[in-house]
Formats: sequence, structure tokens, C-alpha cells
Amino acid sequence: MFFQAITEVIKETMDRRATGKEIAISPQRVNKEPWMTKGLFKSSLKKYRPYKQYQQKPSNRVTRLRYRYYRNINKKLKQKAKKKCHYHDKLTMYKNDIKKTWTLN
Repeated sequence: MFFQAITEVIKETMDRRATGKEIAISPQRVNKEPWMTKGLFKSSLKKYRPYKQYQQKPSNRVTRLRYRYYRNINKKLKQKAKKKCHYHDKLTMYKNDIKKTWTLN
């Protein structure tokens, strides 16, 4: 009897508290794309340090430039990897089937 009452109170409290809360997902737990390599993943993680420094001091020009540099390099590397590795592999796999080449995603 006592155990059931405590269990119900805990469930009600959890339901009340957990409904509208947003959860931040760490980059390590995000699903990786098929074209993401270990190096690109590390580069993405390295980008967050200058970003945090930039958030703390947005008026500091050095932190802004450092963040933008890492962001742009990371973006270019991801685009190249996606274009060269992922789509190139898919196109060569479906080179004899025109219908499937137009449905690549």
C-alpha cells in the first residue's frame, strides 16, 4: 500500500516535470551520416571550443575570427566529403540504373 502510493506520487511528479523540458543532445550521440569520417567528426567537435569562446566574448575580434575560421573549414570539409565520398559511391553503384540515380538522397 505504502509502496504503491509512493510510486504514484513519483510517476505524477515525473509526468508533470518532464513534459515540456528540452534535452540537449551531445555531439557524440548524434547519428552519423554515411559520409562522416572519424576526422570530420573530430573536426566538428574541435569547432565547438572557439564557438564557446566566441559566445563568452562576442565583441572580441580574435575569438570571432577564430570561430569563423574553424566553422568555414569544417563546412568545406563536410561538403567535399559528402560530394566526393557519398554521392560518388552511390552514383557508381547505380550507374546502370537511371531510375535509381535520380532518387539518390
